[in-house]
Amino acid sequence: MVLRNLTVVRAPPRLSLGKRLGLSAAGLGLAATGLGSLSGPGQDFLQGVSSYFHDRQGIAQVEINPEARPLLPSDHLKVITYNIEEGGRDVPAVEKFLKSEHPDVVLLQEASVATGRTLAHDLKMNSAYSGNWKIVLSRYPIEGAESKNYPVSDLERVRRAVNTWTGEPLEVRGLLDVTIRDGTQDVHVIDSHLSTQEPDWMAREYRTLGDHVATLEAAGAKVIAGGDFNSDLALAKPGRDAPGTPTDTANEYLARYRRPVGLMGDPAVQQAAARFAGEMKDGWVTSPDVSVTLHGARLTPDEAAAELAAGRGGDDAQRAEDGITHLGAAGRIDGLFASPNLSPERSRVNQDLRASDHQPLVGEFGGVLNVLGG
Repeated sequence: MVLRNLTVVRAPPRLSLGKRLGLSAAGLGLAATGLGSLSGPGQDFLQGVSSYFHDRQGIAQVEINPEARPLLPSDHLKVITYNIEEGGRDVPAVEKFLKSEHPDVVLLQEASVATGRTLAHDLKMNSAYSGNWKIVLSRYPIEGAESKNYPVSDLERVRRAVNTWTGEPLEVRGLLDVTIRDGTQDVHVIDSHLSTQEPDWMAREYRTLGDHVATLEAAGAKVIAGGDFNSDLALAKPGRDAPGTPTDTANEYLARYRRPVGLMGDPAVQQAAARFAGEMKDGWVTSPDVSVTLHGARLTPDEAAAELAAGRGGDDAQRAEDGITHLGAAGRIDGLFASPNLSPERSRVNQDLRASDHQPLVGEFGGVLNVLGG
């Protein structure tokens, strides 16, 4: 592949939480203090320190694959978002899935540079990387990339890390905005990963993402934003119950899954998320063709609801009806959104794959005629 010198990222491979954050006690000069022998939470904390000093750079790199080609001229764009867990927990399974789907664009979270390069090479796609562990793969030419860290101060991160004795608060979250082009117009594809820590952090992150999208839309850009939002997107709206939606309020969610809704239960988070979602079209909500892949078959939310009404399906049918993308957290926390000048056409969650703690979300978008090879 050919390196395109827009900006440069230097990132170690991201593996298990210990390995992916790339810390050695000796490298921090801690061996003599006795901290070099720490394990468990202590080591996790120190590893988070290492991750922080790398991730805070917020820079991006683009690599061009000479073999990258659009599959066919089309007025549709097929996009997959997938948190592949800790650098790529099962890269062969991820690659097999992506090859079976033939996407135009892939948004990866928790992806190492090494994993991204492997996938870009094997899938014959161009790629863009950020210093905050996101990778975008594209069959179309990449004209530019911008990495932006979300606004949480150093002091806030350190305080949270010390209070919890974990390294995760030190992981800098952000967005990667990649511009793909064919002809004279651009499509911005934004890969985002929000934090899991404090409601105030998440509210700020939603607002930053919303402001970024709003600026692009005001300039007439076509925008697709996706990623891991770490909050149930069914509640990313005003708190009113909508007809025919089984878990779009905190009480409905609690009744079905017997657990609180997490950070989306905070009014500031819900307000900021609703503002972001209100500026775009949620593919799962607005696509005319919505389904999950379950036990090798296609199941629509209406079919899942019918199964539940008949006393069949159990947890599987509940998760299918709600489009759950994280089975362990029981939440639709991964999403794909489109600007008003694009049309979500299909949205599908693969609930069979077990290559990560997340499930991949596949979306197809219309309205790109004469932009991407049409």
